[in-house]
Amino acid sequence: MSRFFRTRHLVSEGQSIVELAISMPITLLLVLGAIDVGRVFYDYIEMRNAVVEGATYGSRHPFESGAIASATQNHGVPGGTTVASSLTGDCANPSGGGSVTVTAEHVFTPIFFGTLSMIADSVDWNFTVRASSTIRCMT
Repeated sequence: MSRFFRTRHLVSEGQSIVELAISMPITLLLVLGAIDVGRVFYDYIEMRNAVVEGATYGSRHPFESGAIASATQNHGVPGGTTVASSLTGDCANPSGGGSVTVTAEHVFTPIFFGTLSMIADSVDWNFTVRASSTIRCMT
């Protein structure tokens, strides 16, 4: 009887290694995917706060596009973010109804899909995250 249990024990020793080998790629996919989703939302929130800050500055100084971009960049955006501002309406006249729009764009590279690009070179896993804010001119 003890021989039966010994044999069964020896047969089941390799089972846990096989289960680990099967479940590890799926677990890594889920964990790295969750990290990438968190990173992209964090970047978007930072960009959104920065463009609101830039548009607020631009509502008081609408013709200083360089200062608007600096105010947006200084508020904290991810590295490599491009900032653009535009005017609509007549901001020189207080009753002109003009507005300032500040837009920030950032190319996001996911961690997990960046490693997949080593396997599939023809696929571009990068995507652009945009944030924009429009505020009426206060001049």
